[in-house]
Parts: sequence; C-alpha cells; structure tokens
Amino acid sequence: MDDPICYELRQDNARPHVANSIRDFCSAQHMQLLYWPAFSPDMSPIEHVWDLVTRRFARDSRPAAAKDELLLHIQAIWNSLLQTDIQNLFDSLCLFA
Repeated sequence: MDDPICYELRQDNARPHVANSIRDFCSAQHMQLLYWPAFSPDMSPIEHVWDLVTRRFARDSRPAAAKDELLLHIQAIWNSLLQTDIQNLFDSLCLFA
C-alpha cells in the first residue's frame, strides 16, 4: 500500500484554527499542522505586500476627492506591483523553500 501524501498547513493560533474539529480533520487528511505565533505579521507575506502598497501610497501627496477615487488609486498601486518584487518578499521569509 502506498504511503499517504503528507501536507503541511501553516496557521496561527486563532481560535477557529485550533478547534478540535479542525485538528481532527487535518489529522484524517494526513496534514501536519505547523503553528505560527499569534499576531505575527512579519511571518505573513501579504502583510509585506500591503506594506509595499502603503509606502507607495504615502509617496503621493494628492488627497483623494472621494472614496471611489481613493479605492481606484490603491487598486492602481496594487496592479503596478511587479511580480518579482512580490516573489522576493516570499523568498525573503524562507517559509516556502
């Protein structure tokens, strides 16, 4: 019989993530749980991506005239992010090697 494939699931210690039903399900699916410290934005790649967006937004001193304009400006910054910059952020965390 073949060995089951083992998956690693990285998650923080948020209450919904550590419920017995979640742990039982992950165990049944042969998922190894790797717990991250709670409230660790430095370990979350998306937090670093949002930091890039925030820094680029801060360089533009134009105030938005309306909420829609603000959202469009943020979306334009998000869309202008280079994939290589995002990949470099992931690589720098050494979590996905």
